[in-house]
Amino acid sequence: MTLTPILETHIYLDEQGRPWVKRAGVSVRQVVESLRQVDFDPEQIVRDFPYLKLSEVHAVLTYYYDHREEVDAAIKAADELVAKIRETYAEPPAAVRVREAMRQAGKLP
Repeated sequence: MTLTPILETHIYLDEQGRPWVKRAGVSVRQVVESLRQVDFDPEQIVRDFPYLKLSEVHAVLTYYYDHREEVDAAIKAADELVAKIRETYAEPPAAVRVREAMRQAGKLP
């Protein structure tokens, strides 16, 4: 008897080597960040993001556990980038212009 492997691959790497959920077009990092918010409950992720299949969420978990350091480093880098942007731009420039215009119009102190 010959056995033929038939494993569906839900995860692929883009040109920069970043993992994505193939059909849904969402990054593994994004799904893992969401999973962390719901104590790694795949069923909750599918309820929150109906465009993901349960099998895709489990594929993300499999990829994450096989590449945990790499995914955690990507999450940390994204968090640091957001923090740096928030420090650099404490208030979005458009908001500054709107607030100044409202002050000049006498709508703000």
